[in-house]
Amino acid sequence: MLRVNRFAGVSEYVRARGEKRFGLSLNKTRVLYNGIDTTRFHSPVRPPQNRNEIKILCVGSLIPEKGMDVLLKAIADVTSERWYLTIVGEGPEGPNLCELANNLGIENRVEFLGLRDDVDRLLREADIFAHPAVWEEAFGHTVVEGMASGCCVLASKVGGIPELMVDQQEGLLIEPGDVASWTDALSRCCQDAGLRLHLGTAARARVLRDFPLERRMNEELALFEDVAR
Repeated sequence: MLRVNRFAGVSEYVRARGEKRFGLSLNKTRVLYNGIDTTRFHSPVRPPQNRNEIKILCVGSLIPEKGMDVLLKAIADVTSERWYLTIVGEGPEGPNLCELANNLGIENRVEFLGLRDDVDRLLREADIFAHPAVWEEAFGHTVVEGMASGCCVLASKVGGIPELMVDQQEGLLIEPGDVASWTDALSRCCQDAGLRLHLGTAARARVLRDFPLERRMNEELALFEDVAR
């Protein structure tokens, strides 16, 4: 028989799912959000000004659940501004996504970088971070990394992601898989530098307040010590 003394979820979404799965009382469960290294992931010293091209970054495994096909279809309809999309990651959907970019006629404006170990630098160079997941993500680690880096973050309203930001204040939350809504949000952020700066600044402040790595580590240690007693 499965025995669970305590259950900690990386979001309220996960906590509630664990409470139901293991039949635990509320006082046996809690939320322990993931922490972010805010010294590695930080805002650029000088935010880019008057740049002719908007840089959009997406980071994740190239699998259907990450919804990168949705992002490609949506960005193809953004015609009001010059944009450039960089996708970081690898996976079985890579060839299909490259073919889709070609079919959409945006292959010259989309770059697939594969796996990288300098995502922090890429985030500092980006104007917009997009996370178009279509599955119920437990937390959304790259979303918080984008927020910590002062990016204007657009993310799917699914799983634990809505707990990470206040919609329209610290980022934009979009219905998963809704290409038209993604196009509208991308167009809005590409056109409005003031909005990008406002959302990015507020996002960074939210991470510093709620997701610092050291505090989260201390909370986890405290939980383990409590259980051990």
